[in-house]
Amino acid sequence: MSKLKYKFKTEVKSGKSGYMLYAAVLAGILCIAILKTGGKEQSQTQTIVRPDYTDSADNIELEVLAEGEEKPFLMELEVSPRQYDAQQIEGIFDTVYEQILQEMVSGNESLSCVRQNLKLVTESQDYPVTAEWYSEDTAVIDTDGTVYNTEFEPGQKETVRLVLILKYGEYRCEYPIEAVVWEAQYDTAEQKQTGIVNVLTQLEKNSQEEVLTLPDTIHGMKVTYQSSPVQKSGILGLCGLLLVPLLLSFRKKEQKMQAEKRRKEQLTYDYAEVISKLVLLAGAGMTIRRAWEKIAGDYQKKPCGGKRYVYEEMVRTCAEMNTGVPERSAYERFARRCDTKEYLKLASLLSQNVKKGTTDILKLLEQESQSAFEQHKNLAKKKGEEAGTKLLFPMILMLMTVMAMLMFPAIVSFQTF
Repeated sequence: MSKLKYKFKTEVKSGKSGYMLYAAVLAGILCIAILKTGGKEQSQTQTIVRPDYTDSADNIELEVLAEGEEKPFLMELEVSPRQYDAQQIEGIFDTVYEQILQEMVSGNESLSCVRQNLKLVTESQDYPVTAEWYSEDTAVIDTDGTVYNTEFEPGQKETVRLVLILKYGEYRCEYPIEAVVWEAQYDTAEQKQTGIVNVLTQLEKNSQEEVLTLPDTIHGMKVTYQSSPVQKSGILGLCGLLLVPLLLSFRKKEQKMQAEKRRKEQLTYDYAEVISKLVLLAGAGMTIRRAWEKIAGDYQKKPCGGKRYVYEEMVRTCAEMNTGVPERSAYERFARRCDTKEYLKLASLLSQNVKKGTTDILKLLEQESQSAFEQHKNLAKKKGEEAGTKLLFPMILMLMTVMAMLMFPAIVSFQTF
């Protein structure tokens, strides 16, 4: 220490180097003081300012010294943001609703003339409010705003009721919104081509006449046609060779279309039976999911009359729910796979029941069961009429055969005279 003091005194006397050593010693003392105090600025406080409405919660460290204690203890206090009261949130809901109405129109003219997808926002940019959407007809407008109107005829329109649910904490408010969907418009060249192809394809399928008359106006656009010239050359021989695989390909495609047609007819025919079973089991006290699993399980144990597509899809839906797929999503997937209006409506009822906990689901299913039974009767009547029409041609052939057998002896007898 004596040597250090001597060196310090000599360096101070030496001028510039002595001042530098002196400054270094003061800096060391200052660092030690900071370490002792923890490097934190401490101040007594009795008030804490909460974060704003749209801010996140703050975590504040406090040193609390109780009376009679020598040492304070540390605690971390989470300060939540300010909360709106009931009167404030009511006005905010109305404001957010007006903003969403303006945004959801997107590229459409208005909600009374929807031709493109809607923009269904799920949260507000200005307020801590979230939004949920429900559609009464997901086959026309989905819950994400997708509009399915490519198959609409000119002048066709469908009115769909949407339900907007705004949420903030424990507060929630529902707003019904009606949207009128019209046929799609075709502005670009690609959209025009798609629209023309869809119309002509549908026209060809629905027409059974010998001469197919092509329309001169499609979706308000004047259309002209010109058949491609057929050149007679040696390439016709090659075309003849290619005709066989093309016919085979067409036959496979036709078989596939017929199989899809039979599948949809079977799905529609079995709809009333599925609804009746759901009503019966739900009325016995089962939940919708348990009733669904019961129907699928009974089919697996004893298939009713061979393979039935709707029960196969129900079994697949049960497997999806057991592997972690949410119940609402599983019902929506089931409806998309069936791809008929009846099952889309059923999935909409079941998904709303899962989401909202509808208490009158049994009543809604009973009403749907009555409607399905009427549809089942009409379908059976239609099949009977089709069967009678199919028998008409063989009966005409038989009548002509009988008439020929009766007339032949008479003609022969006239020739003998």
